[in-house]
Amino acid sequence: MACCVEGGVLAFPEAPKVEDVEVEARILLDWLGKGEYWYRGECGEEVSIQGRLLALLPKVRDVDLKRMVEEGLKRSVKKGR
Repeated sequence: MACCVEGGVLAFPEAPKVEDVEVEARILLDWLGKGEYWYRGECGEEVSIQGRLLALLPKVRDVDLKRMVEEGLKRSVKKGR
C-alpha cells in the first residue's frame, strides 16, 4: 500500500470509486467493440484497452458488467486472429 508522509501527516491516496471504475470499464468496452485497441493515457503514453480492462475487471462489482467485459475481451482476441 502506497502512502505519503508530508508535514507530519500520513496520507493514503484515494482508491478510485467503484462507480468510476465501472464507468471507465463501460467506455473502454464500447471502444473495444468498435475495433479500438489503444488509447492515449494521461501522460501521453499508449495504453492497451484490453490490458486496462483486464486490470479493471477485479474491481468491477456489477455482475452483468463484469460478464460483458469478460465476453468483450474474449471476442476481441478472436477478432485479432
